[in-house]
Amino acid sequence: MHCEGFSLREFSHYHPAGMPRTLFGEGLAWDDVEAATQSPATTPRLINNLDLELVAPNGTVMYPWQLGQTILDADGDPIADIDQVPGTSIQVQLPINPTTTPATNNDYVPANALTGTGAWVAGTGKDHLNNVEQVFIANAQVGRWTARVIGFDIPTSAQDYSLVGMPYPDLPRTCGIQ
Repeated sequence: MHCEGFSLREFSHYHPAGMPRTLFGEGLAWDDVEAATQSPATTPRLINNLDLELVAPNGTVMYPWQLGQTILDADGDPIADIDQVPGTSIQVQLPINPTTTPATNNDYVPANALTGTGAWVAGTGKDHLNNVEQVFIANAQVGRWTARVIGFDIPTSAQDYSLVGMPYPDLPRTCGIQ
């Protein structure tokens, strides 16, 4: 499958009643083109940035898992997931910045950052740092679900990607975004 420009592709499937598995999910992955080294390290490094959303039968939008990201607008203010539309100028803020010279600096991460309400405890939201995104729902609603693949920023004109689902939704084998 491929994504062009700021396009949107939707895949719909039905989650039946009595499904033996209660965990339901979608995964999106793509091979991004190589980015130049950027500073600071929180600048989005994806060249082609895709987003995954999973829409429940009642219209609730579910976002992928992410670790401690805060997405900021051009003025440095936090921006809600719903307001991160394709083409929005963003910056990603991380609570703990990794070192760019691990051989000479200590990449210490405090233990409390990874537990409880720590800064790097997994949450959900739009992810602008990774080329693999996953949305999982426990006890999914019965009905028609829609997976959305959104081209947030595709400057190279097209991006191939893979979308997989569990438990194996009826996705088409090939498609293209026009």
